[in-house]
Formats: sequence, C-alpha cells, structure tokens
Amino acid sequence: MLKTVGEFVAAISQLINSAKASVVFVAHPQFNLITMGGFLGHLKCAVGRGVHDRGVLNISLQNLSARREHLDAGIELRHTNQYRGMTLVEADGKRSISLIHAALKATLSLDVNVAPLWSDSVAQAEFLLSAFEIAWKQASRAERHINELLRQVRHLSLESVATSN
Repeated sequence: MLKTVGEFVAAISQLINSAKASVVFVAHPQFNLITMGGFLGHLKCAVGRGVHDRGVLNISLQNLSARREHLDAGIELRHTNQYRGMTLVEADGKRSISLIHAALKATLSLDVNVAPLWSDSVAQAEFLLSAFEIAWKQASRAERHINELLRQVRHLSLESVATSN
C-alpha cells in the first residue's frame, strides 16, 4: 500500500519503465495522473523498447496536444468521459497499480494521501486487465473524438465570425 500521490506517481513510472511486453492504463477523468508524472516520456520509451501501450482516458480541448503526442508516439488511446472507476496501470500480465476513487479534489498535489494498491499478483493483474478491456470496449477511438472536438471548435469559430459581422 502506497501513501501519497507522489509515491503513486513514482511507482507507476517504475512499472512502465520495467515493462517488457505490454502496459495498459485507465486514468480517471478527474484524477489524470497520466499528465502529472511525465508518463508520456516513460510510455514513449516503452514503445521504443517494443512494449505495446494502450490507454483509456479523457480527451478534452485542454489536453488535446498531449493526447496527440501520445498517438504520435505509437500509444493506442481511447476516449471516455463517463468512466468513474479506478485509475489503473497493469504491465506484462504480472504487476499492477490501482487506485479506487471515493471523492476527488479538483487538483491534487504530490503530497496528498491516497491509498493505491501495488501488486505483483498475477490474479490481480488479470482482474485489472479485465476491467481495462471493459473500459476499452466502451470507450471511443481517440482519433474520432479528437476530430469531433476540432469540428466543434471550427464551428464555434465560424459562428463567432458570423455573429460579429
């Protein structure tokens, strides 16, 4: 059992950096650790080592460029804004870290206490992989959602120009 967000972030980094074949992750929309810990760099290195990376997270206008970087790095992403379960990272079918959210603050610092669970149990990893696969199937393709967001922005921009004329 880890104790702080900082320890959680460090453990996720270590898990990604030690992965040999696969990493899957789900990031709760209100607790987006994937941007907190510089995980994009770790995930890019994992892809460079031949690790297959897949993730389910929220894609919004605020994080659009970071999500494009994930995709450009070869990380498969899906979008969800309805997921309200746990944040999880599972590697190689063996090791995992998960955090179930009760009540989340809008912003968290690295010293806030949380209660994530690190495990090297294959049974726990399989359970989390099953949870990931359910979230993956329910989520939409990242590219489709990004294109939809960009269409909305263009539409709003065109409306703004039309009303100002």
